[in-house]
Amino acid sequence: MGPQLLAVSKGQPIAMIQALYDLGQRDFGENYAEEFKLKQETLKLCCPEIRWHFIGQIQSNKIKLISQAHYIHSLSSLKHAKLLVEHTPHDRLLVFIQVNLSQEKHRGGVFPKEISNLAEAILELPKLKLLGLMAILPLQGERKNWFAQMQALQNPNYPELSMGMSDDYPEAIQYGATWIRLGSALFEATSLE
Repeated sequence: MGPQLLAVSKGQPIAMIQALYDLGQRDFGENYAEEFKLKQETLKLCCPEIRWHFIGQIQSNKIKLISQAHYIHSLSSLKHAKLLVEHTPHDRLLVFIQVNLSQEKHRGGVFPKEISNLAEAILELPKLKLLGLMAILPLQGERKNWFAQMQALQNPNYPELSMGMSDDYPEAIQYGATWIRLGSALFEATSLE
């Protein structure tokens, strides 16, 4: 099976999301808690099979909102994992650990050497299912090198890789991406006519 397509719908109007849904797309990703909640509420009746992914930076005070998503791609602390368990209405919330490949302090995610400890802790928690790792690539450096690093971090206990966006998804697929996150490339190609 090829990689799954995640439509990054942040900033997109409801009508565009509905148009993609009508074409068969079911997975949509949002970056901001309030925008996600508004769209979830607005679309729940007309798009009942929609699966929401939260892909933005997690803030403790927004956990209750984002715990309503089906997938969380940006988990990077045990504290947030425990808060998600506390608030999620789901029996099984699907999560990815966000990796900070460049190891710059201002970027989100955990450093590669911290992955295994966090993963072991998450695997012990109820309600959360750890699917794999997610990366937003650093701006500097060769993309294929970053993708290769992510591939090297894959683990059989959490084998999925959420990586690749509109401008680099073909390379991400070559390096084992199981989820690609497309925003502009997808929505610009979708007509409402």
